[in-house]
Amino acid sequence: MNKIISKRLIQCAILVVAGGLSYSVSAETAYQWNLANEGSPPCAAPDGSCSDGWDVSRTVEPSTATQPKVGVQGLYLEQKRTREWNKVNGRWYLGGWSNWNTGKLQSGLVNSWTGLGVAASTGTAWDDSPRHAVSNSGVTSGGYVSDTKYVTTEARHWEAVLFDFGEGNLVALDEISVAWDNGGDSDVAILANIGSSGGSGVTLGSDDYASLLSGGDWAVVSRINDVKDAAGDAKTFNTDHAIKSRYWMVAMANEQLGSDTSWGGYDDHAKINYIRGVATAGAPGIPEPATVLLMSLGLLGFRGLRRR
Repeated sequence: MNKIISKRLIQCAILVVAGGLSYSVSAETAYQWNLANEGSPPCAAPDGSCSDGWDVSRTVEPSTATQPKVGVQGLYLEQKRTREWNKVNGRWYLGGWSNWNTGKLQSGLVNSWTGLGVAASTGTAWDDSPRHAVSNSGVTSGGYVSDTKYVTTEARHWEAVLFDFGEGNLVALDEISVAWDNGGDSDVAILANIGSSGGSGVTLGSDDYASLLSGGDWAVVSRINDVKDAAGDAKTFNTDHAIKSRYWMVAMANEQLGSDTSWGGYDDHAKINYIRGVATAGAPGIPEPATVLLMSLGLLGFRGLRRR
């Protein structure tokens, strides 16, 4: 009899251990998140107020029941510099450019015509072609300050897209596709949030790209020279899936994200077609309700047999 009881005790113990281990191992599933939407996309603003299809943020709905949704937010950092024409004794003299005045990350607008793009505002040069893409190009404007002074202003936006795959979902992105690059360059940096502080680690109006990296929450996973080129419109990275995160970012090439000898000047544009990767649902180390129930039943059985 004692042998039978001992055998049952061992079986219950195995059940408890199995229940405890089941939540620490999750299967990875490969997914593709399609970001392009031909034509005028539906407005996703809560109040229905969108300007020509531009939204403050978007949610990309999953194609399967298990695929995580992904929230999409546009970001941009503005740089400005000026130079002056001054009229002295009837003659105009041109001065040199000032130093760049670099701002902080701000929330932009997103659109998905042909591919995902970012703009700082609508009805301006920033949502016209080619700057309706995610880009790092600039706009030059000028005007008279007085009868004897004309000021030229050059502004450029270093744009990015922030992806949020939702609480409890760890995603290892490994591929990006660009549908349109204005027939030129599409140099990008892929970043992942590797911090443990919680949240995206992006403070609008306070952070720039350099502070994201120096703060330790974000890291550059890959710098890609021309996602779209003669070889195709997609590039892979992180193929060993070593880096997993809830938050990812695709940013156009800029000096704050480090240097790459293959990166050219600031004339990059990318309409993002899709991103791919593998997802692990459920935060590591946190048992799901079914697992908790399994462990509880095992412990109750263990206790009942001991009483016998």
